[in-house]
Amino acid sequence: MDAAMNTRPHKLDVRVVEPKRTVSREDSQRPGAHLTVKKIFVSGIKEDTEGHHVRDYFEQYGKIEVIEIMTD
Repeated sequence: MDAAMNTRPHKLDVRVVEPKRTVSREDSQRPGAHLTVKKIFVSGIKEDTEGHHVRDYFEQYGKIEVIEIMTD
């Protein structure tokens, strides 16, 4: 995850996407909380992007355990 965060910006399906560390609101005020996070949220992906597209791109930065694509 650190490698992915350190090599921004990222382009997935010709769109620039923005990965962010997922930190709960309660923990976001705690110093250093973001350093222990093992999840990222990626905004800006196209509606028709599938999990394997995300996996194929971000696996170059490390092992991915789970991908969830949230839709409106």
